[in-house]
Amino acid sequence: MITRAPNHREQEQHPLALLESWISLFARISRLPMQVQLDGSLEEAQHELLQSILTELDHSGLFHSCAVARALPTEEILLPIAASGEFRQLILENVRAHYGADSPHRQSVTVRAFLEKRTAMVYDHRNADYLLDPTMANWRAFIDAIGIQWIVAAPVFFQGQTWGVMVLSGLGENLPAIEQAAAALAAYIGECLEYLEIRIAEKRNRELLQELSYRDPLTGLQNRRSLNQYLITLNRSPAERSQVDCIVMIDLDDFKQINDQHGHSVGDLLLTQLASRLQEGIRKSDFISRYGGDEFVLILRGIKSHSDLEKILEGIAKRIAQPVVLGDLTLVDMQASMGVAWKNPEDDLETILNRADRALYKAKERKAYREKPWVLWNSIKHRDRRHEKYLPYFQPVYDFQQGSTSRFEILARKQLGNGTILPPAQFLGDLDQEDRLSLTLEMLHAGVDFFQGLASTALRGFSVNIDPDSFLRRSFFLELQKIFQENPSLRGRITLELLESSEFTHSESALYAIQQLKELGVQLSLDDVGTGFSSLLRMKNFPIDSVKMDQDFVKNIARRPQEMFFLSNMQRLACMLRLDFVAEGAETLEIVDALRWLGIGEVQGYAIARPMAAAEFRQYLAQQQPLLAPAPAAPQCYLSAYAGQIRYLNSIYGLVEIGQSQKDPVLQLLEESPLARFLAEQGSTCPPVQHCYEQFLVSLSHQDFADVDAVRSLIMGNFQQLAELFPKEAESA
Repeated sequence: MITRAPNHREQEQHPLALLESWISLFARISRLPMQVQLDGSLEEAQHELLQSILTELDHSGLFHSCAVARALPTEEILLPIAASGEFRQLILENVRAHYGADSPHRQSVTVRAFLEKRTAMVYDHRNADYLLDPTMANWRAFIDAIGIQWIVAAPVFFQGQTWGVMVLSGLGENLPAIEQAAAALAAYIGECLEYLEIRIAEKRNRELLQELSYRDPLTGLQNRRSLNQYLITLNRSPAERSQVDCIVMIDLDDFKQINDQHGHSVGDLLLTQLASRLQEGIRKSDFISRYGGDEFVLILRGIKSHSDLEKILEGIAKRIAQPVVLGDLTLVDMQASMGVAWKNPEDDLETILNRADRALYKAKERKAYREKPWVLWNSIKHRDRRHEKYLPYFQPVYDFQQGSTSRFEILARKQLGNGTILPPAQFLGDLDQEDRLSLTLEMLHAGVDFFQGLASTALRGFSVNIDPDSFLRRSFFLELQKIFQENPSLRGRITLELLESSEFTHSESALYAIQQLKELGVQLSLDDVGTGFSSLLRMKNFPIDSVKMDQDFVKNIARRPQEMFFLSNMQRLACMLRLDFVAEGAETLEIVDALRWLGIGEVQGYAIARPMAAAEFRQYLAQQQPLLAPAPAAPQCYLSAYAGQIRYLNSIYGLVEIGQSQKDPVLQLLEESPLARFLAEQGSTCPPVQHCYEQFLVSLSHQDFADVDAVRSLIMGNFQQLAELFPKEAESA
């Protein structure tokens, strides 16, 4: 049973005392909106504020109970979310005011105030009409037991809508002007809610600005400022600093070219993809940030050994290397360089970061010939090289027309203390700029000494590889100048081989350096053509003397014979630009023969000779007989027939291009076709291919050049049929 509450609130108050109570009440609640904690959600802050206001109302002694109900439109309910007084818990747990069309609560003072959007009051609440409804019997009994005399309800407006209702009740006579006071209180509560929302929004904006100041907006990673703060925090805590094992700096390769070729939107896509892949490749204990541009920094913890670090770096490298698919299904390859630095106990983290940055610079320098995309600073800094030395090796270049070696290339080898000989791929990546310059000069002098030591030779000269940084060094120019002053006969016989992908060819300083070297008598060759972003057409105004085809294009033509079209076109471009052309990668005699039928002038590769030490190469030159027999009248294998046919077609196309489409010259070329002779010897005419040539001749005889192009396309398609004739031979090659 609920008993009637004490009647201490029913005492009649003097008007002056009542005014003082109201003034004191409003003074107290005016401070509450600024005291609310903003650590949680907006709803939590609203509940805290409302409960504080109602508690102050209760402490004023003016009311029996106070409550604020929030409207839930989807359920058509006014739900109390804050209450005060001795029945606070009961109100919060049991009171629900339904304002649906069929609800008897629609006649209650609370619902009427909400629906009518104005203050409503009942002076004799126990006898209110809506409580006479049989469904309200329990509620009427509850009101009777408490002894509530009056209830006033005022709508609370928030965000331009009727957000809820404030309800006040009393046991004795109603207070003077209570309706106006209730309306003012409800309006004040609405203003407090607005103010609270503003405070929370400002707090979130401050937090967002703080977050943005430490976070990269494109990738969502921590930025350089955040990294610097993180390093300061770690350095202040020896325990935290001791857990950091190494720092990795990562930089995208050729990012500028990708931006220029595909646009900055694709560049941004690559950066976001790289950030995502890096996050997937590290552990939760590690730290990652975008350092700036296309550079990223990883701080790794708990790395127990170098082998563990290698596994992590290999995993990151594999993730990065996966192609990025653009919207039009274009694939963009992504490669990156990495600089890695281990932490020593005495080092601060800024020092380790600087070492990782320097290691990254070295990794970028060596990207043309490195085996792994990272450089470890400590291995560069501390490796003991006292028992190592470099040896010059010599590999000949064969001239088909001359029928013998025409020149040679000097290739460096490293000999370890135990006698092991290492190829360039296993040591060039560990050399810094000064080391590479020193090695280049050492190989250059070895070539000069060897060439000058030959009693008599028909060799046109020799070549040595050089990286762009060494090429631009003044000390290198002065050393070459000294060589030519002491050996004038070497003018025009020394060739410097530069990688095609070298970006330095765009700079004015490079052109100036080249002009100076050309005046000395140096020959310049573009090496590994086909691997970079440049081409012979881009180099037409660049003063080079020869080009060397990348060996990957050459040594794989037995498996991919269609790549001989590319070889042939590159040779034709070189010829148009009056440049010598060397095909490097002739690893089998079949490839050598195919290159001869293709019309390549000079070749280099294992099928001619492997790189040799000086004594062995000297003996090789002294005993050298013509390596290859004179070319037979017809190709001896399908690969050579394929190559010869490409050259034959180029001749026919040449006739068409210059307008010599008379029938007789073309018929004569057809009789000389390598394919025709080879197929005749094999007892096969290959009808599909032969039919295309017959159509081709008819088109030429009628001078129908539009039809010539169509038939030319048919011929190109039938090359695939020809390639299918020698799969076993290609596999064995």
